[in-house]
Amino acid sequence: MQALQQASRWSGFVLAATALAVVVACAKSDPESALEDADERLEQARDEFADADAVVVALREAIAEIDSKLAAAEHERREAAAQVAEAEAALAAQASDEVLFRVVQRRLLEDDALRQDAVGVQVREGVVTLTGSCASPDLAERAVAIAAGVPGVAHVERHIEVEAPAAGDAS
Repeated sequence: MQALQQASRWSGFVLAATALAVVVACAKSDPESALEDADERLEQARDEFADADAVVVALREAIAEIDSKLAAAEHERREAAAQVAEAEAALAAQASDEVLFRVVQRRLLEDDALRQDAVGVQVREGVVTLTGSCASPDLAERAVAIAAGVPGVAHVERHIEVEAPAAGDAS
């Protein structure tokens, strides 16, 4: 759009320069020199117009190339979205509540920091509910993060109590 405005300005400049050349040519007393001056100005105006026209053509070509790249990128995006939908459907087919229960429970038991805590797992329609107790709020959040990281888990509800430190603990 800017290139078109620039070309329009150049066209206006060319017309103004041509008109000025004609006025100057008519005002001179020597008709031959006035004709030569007018011809030089006309040639200069034509050169400037050709330069402006070349800029417009180059910009239109650049816009066409960008439009082509945009169309290709949009096509790739649509294909990727279809692949995501297909993968989500395949994941949902594999992620039964029973499978999710086993995977979440195994990952919690494999975590060294949570091994000493009593975290229970329940799964219903892809929603994992964590129950039990942990030694600290950070460990409870860690359990939630582990469960949420399992593919197929739709949501995690935290019903984990944080144990109060024993009376002899200095922490």
